[in-house]
Amino acid sequence: LGAFLDFLLSFSLMIILYPIYGVLGVAFAVVFSTYFQIFFYLYHSAKVLHTSILSLLPLKNLMKKVLLNIAIFSTIYLFKSQFEKTTILISTLFISVLIISYYSVQYWKNLKQNNIVLL
Repeated sequence: LGAFLDFLLSFSLMIILYPIYGVLGVAFAVVFSTYFQIFFYLYHSAKVLHTSILSLLPLKNLMKKVLLNIAIFSTIYLFKSQFEKTTILISTLFISVLIISYYSVQYWKNLKQNNIVLL
């Protein structure tokens, strides 16, 4: 049902927004309907599990990661005028790889600690 509602909402919004905004209207329709579908599934999952929607979301952990990334990339943005574009690009790539590696290691440690096997 969620996928069907997502399709209907997306298609309806595309018909309305495409003549006004063109391709951006189509993109907005898809993104908006996808968020609607996420909320739909969260709502029904919370209902089945007899819990709140917020208890299903790891907001505290997610916010830590978002704030860390904002701090790191804001610092890079502030200092970008003092370095060449190539230096900024390479340092941003390096920092991104470090962040992804750190979270990947944490993920695999968590899997191993909880004895979860991926097939």
